[in-house]
Amino acid sequence: MRRNDYMPQKDADFDILQTNVYNAAQANASKWLIPQELVTALDVPRQRWSAAYAAYCVTASRTPAVTREKNDAGADYRAVLRTFIQGQIMHNSRVSDGERLAMGLPVYDRKPTQARPPETRTEMEIFFPQIMKHILHVRDSESKSAGKPAHVIGFEIWRRTGGDTEPAFEEMQFVELATRSPHTLEYTSADRGKMVWYATRWVNTRGEKGPWSEILSAIVP
Repeated sequence: MRRNDYMPQKDADFDILQTNVYNAAQANASKWLIPQELVTALDVPRQRWSAAYAAYCVTASRTPAVTREKNDAGADYRAVLRTFIQGQIMHNSRVSDGERLAMGLPVYDRKPTQARPPETRTEMEIFFPQIMKHILHVRDSESKSAGKPAHVIGFEIWRRTGGDTEPAFEEMQFVELATRSPHTLEYTSADRGKMVWYATRWVNTRGEKGPWSEILSAIVP
């Protein structure tokens, strides 16, 4: 894969990436100084892809024509989206490395470094001083400091909501990349009283992940 080819080969992974990029661009166009018409130009190929991919995912009615349309729509949208990412996000100084990683895009060192995958674990504490909020305080397992290790850009937050037993890491869902501690997560009234299980891990500037933290839980107040 070329250095500048940000498009995953698997359709499901591409669909996640394009959703993340489109939603982030819509929400931050003014902050990132991206002309709204460039974001709007993604709508037609995106809608075609979404419809074609949704039809393809219905295996009972998947025909050769449905598969061809999914492939054609995907190829057209990938080309348009790649141009948009390259021109408006990857070289846009107003987009932070943390925001790129949160979208699922790579971050390249602008200067040669000796960055290595994070070797230390995150340690966290969960506080809930207000209803429908959890506040995660994360520190490094070695330094015991809230400061991030060298070349680390932030920490991933994974969770599972509900259940009485501790889940496996594979059963948890990615929430977001946090670039600083403490980090607040908000819930709705429907979540009150539910148990939420959390795990975190460091992420460096290359997108490489560190070892998992312990899994901790807290009830939504």
